[in-house]
Amino acid sequence: MSRRTILAVLLLTPLLFAKDPLREAYHQAKRLKGEAQKTFAAEQAAQLGASASGSSYIYLGFLWKYAGEWPKAADAFQAYVNQADPKSKNRPTAMLERVLCLIEARRWDQIPPAAAAYSAQYPTGRYLGRMRFCEGRALRMSGRMEEAHTAFLAGARAGYKVAAYEAVDCLIQLGRNEEALKEAREEGEGSASMTTLINAIPNLGKSWPQLPFDNWTGKDLSNAEIKEKPILFSFWLTKMARVKTAVHSMTNALAKRYEGKLRVAGPTLYTHFDPVTMRTE
Repeated sequence: MSRRTILAVLLLTPLLFAKDPLREAYHQAKRLKGEAQKTFAAEQAAQLGASASGSSYIYLGFLWKYAGEWPKAADAFQAYVNQADPKSKNRPTAMLERVLCLIEARRWDQIPPAAAAYSAQYPTGRYLGRMRFCEGRALRMSGRMEEAHTAFLAGARAGYKVAAYEAVDCLIQLGRNEEALKEAREEGEGSASMTTLINAIPNLGKSWPQLPFDNWTGKDLSNAEIKEKPILFSFWLTKMARVKTAVHSMTNALAKRYEGKLRVAGPTLYTHFDPVTMRTE
């Protein structure tokens, strides 16, 4: 080996074994919890962010995410996506993380094009169903219910089954109850929440029945059964947010008090729905 070759190897060796400070900070932050993680991540991201390049942008994105700085995290993940090879295994993850950060930042207008970009580049990708769900969520928050329904349904059919519930709800919000019932039956196999919808949809807009029934089974309840355990008669109405919240709080308190023995009866017209977190209770 020539003297020049040896010298070149000696010069390159430190570079080959140099540690990426953003990567190191990410791993340290990952081991922390709560406020300690948030504070450390924010400090490291602010201090090291200017040095980010190439693959280190993904570590910067996670640091800002741990810090709760959602717009900055979204921008960092996008910077990684912009320069990463489409075949890189981390690129689809960065695209998803960006969309999740945009949701936290309430940047609804940026989510549909981001989800569409993923769908176009990775039409059979592992995150396709979740991406279409996020797309539907953003469209719904923007009041674009028809498009939201299409996105949710696509997400459900791509394997993200929780999206099926939201697709049916979009039809209910559009007043297309018969179509909603049909879709719930088609998409709701094995889903307890969808079974609840299937039982509830035919009763939307109807008055209180003469005999109470169990919402989960649709079975009529006899007076003897009613006397056996505590019962709460309740209504959930999709456009009465304060009423829904109050009823759910009361239901949960009673259920806790009676250790799960509470029977909820009466026409439960619809479940509580939070359009921001997309959670149903």
